[in-house]
Amino acid sequence: ESKDKVKKVLLLMGQHRSGSSVFTGMLEIFGAYLGRNIEMSPNKWNEKWYFENRDLYVINEKLLTLLRSSWDDCSEVNYDAISKEQREEQVKRIKSTIIQDVNNSETGLFVAKDPRISMLLPFYLEALKDTNIEVELMFTTRSDREIIDSLERRNKFNRSKTLKLIDKHERYAKENAKDMNITYHNFENLFYDTKKYFSQLNSMMNLNLNINEKTIK
Repeated sequence: ESKDKVKKVLLLMGQHRSGSSVFTGMLEIFGAYLGRNIEMSPNKWNEKWYFENRDLYVINEKLLTLLRSSWDDCSEVNYDAISKEQREEQVKRIKSTIIQDVNNSETGLFVAKDPRISMLLPFYLEALKDTNIEVELMFTTRSDREIIDSLERRNKFNRSKTLKLIDKHERYAKENAKDMNITYHNFENLFYDTKKYFSQLNSMMNLNLNINEKTIK
């Protein structure tokens, strides 16, 4: 049972349109828990699901608003824009949500996927610092060209704006992680030996995934 398992949250960051939804969906197939409230419905841009936790999505959007920023803002984040009280409130909400979802996971693994976490990582790490939950960081990557093309089709972003967003997400993830390790996942890896790739990730990150012939099909 989950109480006998290592409690762990995988914070999955990355640039928008980098293939993180597909990757998260694969993790769910192998037994990862994505939360009680997954309501990001499919559309023509994601024919499956976005696989984002709705509770954390709402918190993330609130935090960005308080920081006077947004997911597609290329400017630097001013972490001083939020008051101490506002910060404490949102950190408390993150902590409560993750604890509940980790406890609901049969394997002890909960995956929180949202590209916004790159900018909001300080709030997440603060929320989890005094818990018995281990934290793993992962960042999904994809070729700049594919991300540029995808955001141009979906959001009408020009090449310059998308390159600035790519740089911002990668830079903030590294800076906010401080001395924590980040495991990088490239979208192309999903199209080779899926079983071998996820088995290696499972072993390297101790994710307690259920990878076998049945789940791999």
